[in-house]
Amino acid sequence: MPWRRWLLIALLLIVVVPAYSAPFGPALIVSIGQGKLSSGQEASIWLRIDNTAEAHAPEDGLLSGLHQEKNEALAVTAELKSLEDRIKILSGPQVAGSIAPGENRSVEFEALAKEETSAGVYPMEVTLTYSTLSEIEALGDPHLPDISFKRSASSLDLPVEIQVIEGPKVYIEGSRGSIRPGEEASVELTLANRGDEIARGLRASIYPQPPFNCSAEPTSLGDLYPGSSTSFKVTLEPDINATPGDYALSCSITFLTEGKTRELKSATLVTIERKPWIRHLWLPAIAVLTLVLIAFLTSLGLKGNKRKSKRWRR
Repeated sequence: MPWRRWLLIALLLIVVVPAYSAPFGPALIVSIGQGKLSSGQEASIWLRIDNTAEAHAPEDGLLSGLHQEKNEALAVTAELKSLEDRIKILSGPQVAGSIAPGENRSVEFEALAKEETSAGVYPMEVTLTYSTLSEIEALGDPHLPDISFKRSASSLDLPVEIQVIEGPKVYIEGSRGSIRPGEEASVELTLANRGDEIARGLRASIYPQPPFNCSAEPTSLGDLYPGSSTSFKVTLEPDINATPGDYALSCSITFLTEGKTRELKSATLVTIERKPWIRHLWLPAIAVLTLVLIAFLTSLGLKGNKRKSKRWRR
């Protein structure tokens, strides 16, 4: 406010009353601007602080400026406190600055809902600390007064509610396909979203461990809605000496939720089957047949030679 206006107010205060204190002040309310918590991950929560005090005092004249200043919350600081053990506030007090009547400010907090936190609405408490212009004194020479401003500190506790959601919960629900040692084959994996939010930009990457060999690139699967599933194929080649049985196949699943990238790990069992017994015997069988054929042909040759020798003797 221009110094001349303050001077006029001070002169008026000297004439009317040496110290003026009006029954006005800021009226602060808080609300959650945006942000939800997903169980098991950190998220940002934006807190909005509004000053709902009247922007203009009901009186006209020089005192209206004083009322306007007295309705302003100065140096506002907000602290978000959790009333639930399963939710942890990671940010300390945030500075919002001064909030004039009819204006608002937003501050950001980082919070974490533990993995065991179920979906629902949880109570929180916001502590606002600020100062207000409580009094103006004008003393001394009326033509050159000594003006002093007095401020008082205030604190306000207000309740808010935070919504916790499950968020996208994407897992491998199963695999389909048969593979055998030393043979390359395709296996179909099914991903399902059992959460309550969309998994956007879903990507899946396979991280095979022995006895599997795989060099597949990450697979893009688009958006996966709650309650939906999608499938994709990967090519695996078990080691030729792999023992038949069930083996874990690990998968890294990434997607976007609340504007942030989240990664989940999931795994499924893939069965390595035994080779059919006939495949184990075909080489020995061919060898035996070859020997039998050679023996047969040899015996025919010997018989032919004997007959020829008898003819020459005659």
